[in-house]
Amino acid sequence: MRAVDLKVLAVLIPVAAVLLLAGFGARALAAAERAREAPMVVTITDTEIVATSPNGRVARVSWSALTRVVMRTTDAGPTLPDVFWLFYTEGDKPALMVAMGTKGEQDILPAVQMRLPGFRNDLLSKAMATADNHTFLLWEKAAAPSPNGKPPSR
Repeated sequence: MRAVDLKVLAVLIPVAAVLLLAGFGARALAAAERAREAPMVVTITDTEIVATSPNGRVARVSWSALTRVVMRTTDAGPTLPDVFWLFYTEGDKPALMVAMGTKGEQDILPAVQMRLPGFRNDLLSKAMATADNHTFLLWEKAAAPSPNGKPPSR
């Protein structure tokens, strides 16, 4: 190869690499944007949290039935949703899971702060600063006292 050809290749190869990476980066950013604006729509009412999917399926959790609110963080971000609200009514499986960035999700925080006494804003702040796989118990319903006046056993 001639010296001129090598100089041209020395310039073209890095430029091609940058363009190739930029293309992948643009696709990753587009995927992240699609994931952040999840197809679900969340609505907060005085009595419940309602999540509606594009196919019309509706999931509801009443404020009175809530037993726990958890925030789950994952290491999947920033290209995929990596922060989730989990709402429990009973058992170990959440009754409703909402990804951060879902349409209407921004209304959840003021609603839980207003309706759930003892909501842990300090743990919410810690969760928002976490970029690994972790769960944070933000609120748990107080156990009702037993009829004999003693706290329930666990």
